[in-house]
Amino acid sequence: MLMTRSAWIFAIVALGAALLLALFASPFASTFPDGLERVAADHGFLKVAEDREPVWTRSPMPDYAVKGVASESASTGLAGLAGVLAVFAVMTGIGAIIVRRNRAADGSKRVPVRAAHGSQRVSED
Repeated sequence: MLMTRSAWIFAIVALGAALLLALFASPFASTFPDGLERVAADHGFLKVAEDREPVWTRSPMPDYAVKGVASESASTGLAGLAGVLAVFAVMTGIGAIIVRRNRAADGSKRVPVRAAHGSQRVSED
């Protein structure tokens, strides 16, 4: 067992909250330029970038929108949802790799697990 029950509950609740925020709050994000775009405009090299096809137009969800969704707010919400799921998947994978490397370095599959009363026991999971 890699995580305790309370850690799994926390992870699921946190993921659910992030998904809800991404889906319902992202459509209300500011439409004004972000900081990097503002710096480019202030220093005069935004025009050079605008003369070329932006790299982000070839991304899976350019301009935080899902292709084929007519509603702009729904499209932005779905893009936010996809982004949260992608980050969660990548970080879960990185966590699994780290756990496997640590286990391999220890030469053991024994993982300490907290019992319900607070003491530690060793699990052979």
